Amino acid sequence: MSEFKRCLDRKIISRLLDVDSYEGRIFKSLLYPRIMTGQIFMAVRVDKIDFYVGANRLMEYSGRCYKANAKIFDENETSRMVDIKKVFESGWENDFDSMIEKCYGYTSNGSEQAERKIIQAFFPVYDRKDKVIVLDREIRINDGNGRKCDWLLYNTGAGLLKFVEVKTADNSGIKRHENGTFDVTAQLAGYERQYETHKEKITEQYQGYVDIINDMLKIQLPKPAGMLDTKAGLAIFGNKKEIHPELIRKHDPFMGEYKPEITSSLEDIWNHFDQRKERE
Repeated sequence: MSEFKRCLDRKIISRLLDVDSYEGRIFKSLLYPRIMTGQIFMAVRVDKIDFYVGANRLMEYSGRCYKANAKIFDENETSRMVDIKKVFESGWENDFDSMIEKCYGYTSNGSEQAERKIIQAFFPVYDRKDKVIVLDREIRINDGNGRKCDWLLYNTGAGLLKFVEVKTADNSGIKRHENGTFDVTAQLAGYERQYETHKEKITEQYQGYVDIINDMLKIQLPKPAGMLDTKAGLAIFGNKKEIHPELIRKHDPFMGEYKPEITSSLEDIWNHFDQRKERE
C-alpha cells in the first residue's frame, strides 16, 4: 500500500509555523484563522497541504510555495495548480476573501451547487471542539479506478474512523439502471475491499495525520485507535421520495436535508452507522 500516505516533512511544518517567513505569515494571518472557524478545510497529503473551500481546492502548499487553483482563478493557464505569485499580482493577500468567494462559487454544472453547500456545512470548526469531525476528504486509497471517498469521519470520543460517501438525491450514481444495478453499489464495494485489506495501515497513517494537525493548529485531538468498520457508509441529502426503495434497502443510507437548510449534524450521521451496542 505504498500509494497511500499521509505525511508532512518536519521542515515544511517549521516553515509554515515560522511567522517571520513569507510562508508562515500567509499561514498564520490568512489560512489558520479560517481553518479554525470552518471556512477553509486543511487536508494533509504527502509533503503538501491542500486547502479547500466548498467542493473546490482554493490553493495548496508544496515545493516551498503556495499554488493557486488556476482553473478557477486564471482561465488562460493550462496547468491546474500554479505558483500563486504567477497567478496574482503583488498584494493578493488583501483580496483573499474575494478569492474564497470565487472559489466557493466556481462550478462546472448545476448539481455541484448542492454538493458544495453540503460539504462546506460540515467543514470542521476546531474552535467548537465537536465530538465528530470530518478528519479528511477526497480520500483515494488504491481502488484501481481513481475514485475518492468524500469523507473520513472521526469520532474523537470513541477514537474511531469511518469512511462515508456523500451523494445528493439527484446524483446519477444512485439511480437504478435498466439492468437493475446502481453505480454506487460497485463504488462502495470497491472502497470496502481496500479498507478491509489495509485497515491497520489506514489507522497508522491517520495517527500520524492527527499529530500533524495538532502541531499545525495547536490543538489536542486524540489519536485514532482504529476503524468503526471497513464498510463505506452512504449519506444522501435530498428528498427521500426520490431515492429508489431498493437502494435504501440495500445500503441503508443516512438521509439528510439541505433545502432550505442543512439540519443534520455529523454526530447524527455517525450514530446512523454506529451499530455498536454501547454508544458514546
